[in-house]
Amino acid sequence: MREILSELGFRYRVTNRDLPGSPDLANRAHLWAVFVHGCFWHSHDGCPRATVPKRNHEFWVAKFAANRLRDARATIDLRKLGFRVLTVWECELKQRPRRVALRVESLLLKGPSGNRTNRSRLASAAFRGGKGRLAQPKPYSLSIVAD
Repeated sequence: MREILSELGFRYRVTNRDLPGSPDLANRAHLWAVFVHGCFWHSHDGCPRATVPKRNHEFWVAKFAANRLRDARATIDLRKLGFRVLTVWECELKQRPRRVALRVESLLLKGPSGNRTNRSRLASAAFRGGKGRLAQPKPYSLSIVAD
């Protein structure tokens, strides 16, 4: 996720303990936060990784329900503070990074008013050959002209 945000030119912090839910990545100046949820611990609906252990079944069902409730509360609290919140699932990040990059770009390029900012569309160009791997940034040359 950090690689995708960096390739798209977004700056962020990873230490966000003082924000509701402690988002994995956040930018306070632009009011956005990203949670990267593991499919097992956050009980991702319809994902084969989101299994419930057979031993102590009731405990795990209650734990996963509490995790989901806590996640929902954190999202609501951040939105009340004016943050745009994105939740990215572990399976999604591993299997479809290009789709994740497009989602990130569409959410984060919108300003607080809902309008797109001046950044150009980078997500499509950030990927090489549709294989889901981020392209290396192109080197830039700088010419200095003396008067």
